[in-house]
Amino acid sequence: MAVSERLLRLSPAVQRIGLCVLILLTWGYYDLVRWEELTAGNTPRLAWRWSPTSEEVFLKQPHTIAGWVTPPRDPATGAAKPWQLLATDWPEFSRCGAEQSSSWR
Repeated sequence: MAVSERLLRLSPAVQRIGLCVLILLTWGYYDLVRWEELTAGNTPRLAWRWSPTSEEVFLKQPHTIAGWVTPPRDPATGAAKPWQLLATDWPEFSRCGAEQSSSWR
């Protein structure tokens, strides 16, 4: 009881400043950390905001991981060549048949 009585005797301005400091310290923590992932055991993995993200770490790795490759580049200009569709590629959404339309009936 003694602590709460001492806090109630403080002036309203000091109480407001104390509340603001408490809020800033509480929420300031969340400005410093970033939610990376949630593991299978429902435990979060947090990282500092200034550390590289999982995506940045992945992109720094060689581009042959899991079949992921960079687009071919033109040796003269260094620009990426446009992708060429092959006969086995399927660039459109499938329909259940040629007679199907995209409208709902």
